[in-house]
Amino acid sequence: MRRFDEFGVVDEITLGQIRQRLRLTAADMGPELVSFRATPGWKGTAFVLAPTVLLLFLPLAPDATGRWLTVLATVLLLLGTGVFWVRGWLEKHRVCRHGLVLGLRGEYAVPWSSIDPGRVRLLRRANLVTRQGIRPGPLLRPGETLGHALLVNGLDNTPRGHERAVVNERLHADGRGADEHLTCFDRWFLAGRHAPALVRAMEEAMVADGYPAQGMADAVIARPVVLAYWPKLHPSGIPGEHLSPLRRSTDPALGVKAL
Repeated sequence: MRRFDEFGVVDEITLGQIRQRLRLTAADMGPELVSFRATPGWKGTAFVLAPTVLLLFLPLAPDATGRWLTVLATVLLLLGTGVFWVRGWLEKHRVCRHGLVLGLRGEYAVPWSSIDPGRVRLLRRANLVTRQGIRPGPLLRPGETLGHALLVNGLDNTPRGHERAVVNERLHADGRGADEHLTCFDRWFLAGRHAPALVRAMEEAMVADGYPAQGMADAVIARPVVLAYWPKLHPSGIPGEHLSPLRRSTDPALGVKAL
């Protein structure tokens, strides 16, 4: 049975291990087993198309300027819908033999060893994720406007993740000691109506690769987290902590038993 990444202390050995993981690429994740495109469902499409439909039912303005403005607004909304669909089509969530491959070009590799099953969550009303204090960025992988998203806590090899590693290496080199709060882990938000199927595919691949993830998918799907429009601030003050706890570099993996 393989073990998840756990670092008892952030020392020179740990920093080297973290740097090694940050160098991983899509090729290191092995062959692709299944992939999901984040195309919107009918609810997301209807949400975007609603203004266009309303415009079509409005009587055309009597003057030429008003008619042209109505046509222009309709065209712009239809173009926006097209961009919305294209963005979702280009975004692939790839389940590979040894981890996830994310990004438009597969530029982010998240190995199974870094993913804690106990911190995986199925989110509903995922369009409200930025209202939970989560900043837009590479960790938020686009998908449909409404519906599901899968929250996965794993290796952060985005530019911000690399920056935190560099700062920790400098702190250690200067003799001030690395900071465990400058963690190599972070939350990925994988939006799309395929989120339940994605977590099942992840469990199957993780178990096949030797990681203790049996029961993860059933537990996650059985207890979805519904995002609130006005979320309550977590006592810790950490943004998004009420969704799934952040993981410092020295925090152990919680495992399926925590779900």
